[in-house]
Amino acid sequence: MKKIVAFAALSAVLFSCSNNDDSNAAPDEEPFFSFKVGDVWAYRNYNQNHGGTFVPTTTDTVKIIGTLIFNGKTYFDFETTSYMSGQVVNSLHTYQRVNEDGHLVNQNERVLHPGSDTDFTDHYPFTITSADTLGFMATRLYALQDVDVEGAAYSAYKYESYYTPNENGGAEGVGYQTFYSPGVGLVLSRDRYLTDADIRLETRLIYHK
Repeated sequence: MKKIVAFAALSAVLFSCSNNDDSNAAPDEEPFFSFKVGDVWAYRNYNQNHGGTFVPTTTDTVKIIGTLIFNGKTYFDFETTSYMSGQVVNSLHTYQRVNEDGHLVNQNERVLHPGSDTDFTDHYPFTITSADTLGFMATRLYALQDVDVEGAAYSAYKYESYYTPNENGGAEGVGYQTFYSPGVGLVLSRDRYLTDADIRLETRLIYHK
């Protein structure tokens, strides 16, 4: 059976072990991740069609609505609401915090983005269920670069994963890319399906405050 699975969502939620979480990032004058309750972002999602064109599908509104404490640690509660043709089609909550190394992590302490720490790397098994390891992800952070998103210019750090599958584990290649801009947050993400080595999905920032 063909597995239609996008990497980024699963990688952000399912895993909790990091091989290298030692921070060598230089201190910034202002925090890289300056999140607070009430922050709002809006994104437009795209799927690439067979002709190679990225076609808009849904829009997401992401808002920090509060904080929660898990295992003695305080996480921001990110509420994401997805819309299609003006109608709500999905709503979910994710929980994130900035750890002691200045890295953005989820509730399983998986590093979602290491900020400006270009020495950070990670390597972990990619699974759909705990008993089904399909391959391995290796991640790295690129130097600050300029990126144009929906007509707006940002300086952002690209965090990229490379997927090496086991036998019958899908297609080898870049797994996902997330671009975070200091003081802004996520401005662009790119993703793919398990069996397809080409980037087919994009999420682009259209508004933030």
